[in-house]
Amino acid sequence: MPNNIIKDVKNIRIAKIISKSGAYSRRDAEKLIFEGRVELNGKTIESPATFVNPKDKILVNGKIIKPFETTKIWLLNLSLIHISEP
Repeated sequence: MPNNIIKDVKNIRIAKIISKSGAYSRRDAEKLIFEGRVELNGKTIESPATFVNPKDKILVNGKIIKPFETTKIWLLNLSLIHISEP
């Protein structure tokens, strides 16, 4: 078992962070981890049971994944225009 499995409120599993970024699904993220294509703070990780925190740097296939971004929802109020022919 990896020694970095610590359950903390601020720590979330790395596969979940990768999937929340929109880059891959959680299952695809786990496959990438097993293939050795995911780095955490410059080190290749081998287990999807690795927990990360907001200060960690995650790379997937050499591209940075930005974790812990909040989702922004914009509400737009548009009036409906009805066009009728005489």
